[in-house]
Amino acid sequence: MPVVADEPVVSDELDTAGAVSSMTMITSSPGRRSVSTIVWPPEPIVIRVVLGRPHAVTAVTPPPRKPGLVAEDNAVVVLSYPSALGLLEASWTQIGGEPAFAMVVYGEDGTLLVHQPRPTREGAGAGRVQLVTRDGSRIVDPPPLPPSERDGPTHFLSCASAGRAVTGFCAADVGCDVQEVIAAGQRASAMGRRVELPLQQGPA
Repeated sequence: MPVVADEPVVSDELDTAGAVSSMTMITSSPGRRSVSTIVWPPEPIVIRVVLGRPHAVTAVTPPPRKPGLVAEDNAVVVLSYPSALGLLEASWTQIGGEPAFAMVVYGEDGTLLVHQPRPTREGAGAGRVQLVTRDGSRIVDPPPLPPSERDGPTHFLSCASAGRAVTGFCAADVGCDVQEVIAAGQRASAMGRRVELPLQQGPA
């Protein structure tokens, strides 16, 4: 999913109708996480790969609802781009799996929903990709990944064993940028204001 001239676009394999070729916002609900632990799920990494590095981060974390917590239990993080937004929502207080955790890509002419697989304890179900346009809704079948890219560790190890550069979700620059976003979110939450990137050392 490349970014061209600050205008993010969805890969042809998914955007078969051209509906979301010009993205305006990506939202993601990683589920039971906080801004301190949101780096674990893949959603911030996906947003970084699709939209690139944001130029600013804003975070809102109300006081914990559960007593004795060190980290916040609800958080919203907004990633600002020249022509789009990335939105991360996380919570330790959500009960059950509804609404289903999904990444949503909003475009000028359509919406792409990436529904996450459900664990057994929440009524197991397969993940799916849904494309919604003015003409209706349909399920999109993404092309299968090659065996060497079926997950992050496999891709990393296959690149290392073959002497190839590690790319995509496992690339060092992607991981570094995601960690910077998490640090910026923590700083923005603590200071109560938007934080520009790249981060400056020490208090901004």
